[in-house]
Amino acid sequence: MSYDDIMTRENEMKDTIKHTKRVYYTLLFIFWFATGLPAALTVLLMLARGLTLYQVSILMAIYSVTIVLLEVPTGGLADAIGRKKVALFAYGFMLLSSIAMLLAFSFPVFMLGWVLYGIGRALASGAMEAWFIDQLQASQADIDLQSVIAQGNTFILLGLGLGLFAGSGMSQALKNLPPDGTAILTPYSIPIAMAAVVMMVLLGVTLSLVKEKISGSQAFSPRQALKDTKTILKTGFDLSRKSRVIPLLMGASFMLGIAMTNLETFWQPHFSGLMDEHNRNNLMFGVIEGGSFAIGILGNQFSIPLKRWLGGRLGWMCALMQLLWGSGMVILASQSVLLPGIAFYWIVRFAISAHDSPHMALLNNEIPSEQRSAMLSISSMVAYLGVILGSLLMGLLAEIYGITTVWAIDGILLVGAVLFYGRIEKVLQQGQDQIQVTREEEAYV
Repeated sequence: MSYDDIMTRENEMKDTIKHTKRVYYTLLFIFWFATGLPAALTVLLMLARGLTLYQVSILMAIYSVTIVLLEVPTGGLADAIGRKKVALFAYGFMLLSSIAMLLAFSFPVFMLGWVLYGIGRALASGAMEAWFIDQLQASQADIDLQSVIAQGNTFILLGLGLGLFAGSGMSQALKNLPPDGTAILTPYSIPIAMAAVVMMVLLGVTLSLVKEKISGSQAFSPRQALKDTKTILKTGFDLSRKSRVIPLLMGASFMLGIAMTNLETFWQPHFSGLMDEHNRNNLMFGVIEGGSFAIGILGNQFSIPLKRWLGGRLGWMCALMQLLWGSGMVILASQSVLLPGIAFYWIVRFAISAHDSPHMALLNNEIPSEQRSAMLSISSMVAYLGVILGSLLMGLLAEIYGITTVWAIDGILLVGAVLFYGRIEKVLQQGQDQIQVTREEEAYV
C-alpha cells in the first residue's frame, strides 16, 4: 500500500469518527434537554397534586422495578435487531410518559406515567451508547474510550443544564397560569408539555441521522427477546465470573444506585424547605440544578487531566471522586442555609460527573463488542436494584427522620464503597504485572 493510500485511509477513518461523534453527541444533547425541561419541578408537581413524600419514593421504586424487569431483554433486543430501532421505541414510550404525567392528578395515573418512562429508559439503556462505541472501534480499535465518554457526558450535562434553565424559566415566566393542582397546564406542568415536543424532534433526528448495519435478525420479536433473557443472563454472569473486575464494578454500581436516587428524589423538597415561602422563585430550582450540571461539565473535563496525573489508573480516579462525593453528601446534609447548601450540592455533582467516565471505561474495557448492549443493561439493572432499595427504605426513613438523615447515611455508604475501586486497581495492577512478566520471559527465550 502506497503512502498516499495510507494517508487517504487515515483521513477517511478520522472523518468517520468525527461524523459518528457529531451524530451521537447531537442525540445525547436533544435527549437530555428533553429530560431536563421538567426535571427541576417534577417532584414538586407531584406533591402539589396531592402525593406525599413517601408516595413519590414509591413511584421511584416502581419506575426502577420496571427498568429492572426490562433491562436485560431489551438489551439483548438491541443486540439482535439493531440499536436504532430499539432507541426509536424508547423515545416513543417516553413521549407517551410525558403525556400521562401532564394529565396525572392521582397516584395511579402518575404510576402509569412512571411505568411508561421506565419502559422507555430500559429500551434506551445501552442502545445508542453501544452503537456509538461499536462505530468508533470499527474505525479505530484502540480508541481512548474514557475521553470520548467524558466528551459525551459533557453534552449530556449541557443538555440537562440548558433544559433545566429553560423549564424552570418557562415555569416562572408563566406563573400566572392556574395554580398547580388545579389544572392541566400550570407553572409546574408546562415544562412537561414542552418535553413532549422535544421528544418528537428527537424521533425525527434519530430516523434521519443514525445509519446502522444490523447483523442480527431483522424481525421485531419481543417474545423471542424475552425467551432469550435466560441465555443473556447466563452469558453475562459467565463473563462476570471470568472477570475479576466486573463483579466489583457491579457492587459499586449497586451502592451508587442507592445514593443517586435519594439525591435525585429529595433535592427539590430539601431546597424548597430552605427557601422563603413568600419569595420562592421557580427559576431558582433551575439555577440550582442547572448550575450543578454546569459544574458537572467541569467535572467531566477535569477527569481527562486527572487520568494523566494518576498515570491512567481508572480505579484510583473512581476512588478519589467517590470519596469526594460521599464526604460532600455528609457535609451537605448538615447545611441549613440555602447558599452553603447549594455550594456543597454542586461539589457533590462535580464529583459524580468526574466519577462516571472512568467507571464506564473500566466496564467497557471488560466487555466484548457482541455482548456490549446486554452487559451494559445488566450493569444498569444492578444499579436500579440499588435505586429500588434506596427508594423504599430510604424514602421511609426520609418521611420519619428527614431528608438530611438519609443523605448523611448515603454519604457514609459511599465512603465505605471506595474499597471496591481499591480492589479493582489492585486486580488491574496484578494483571499488568503478569503481562510484564510474560513479556520478559518471551524476550528471554
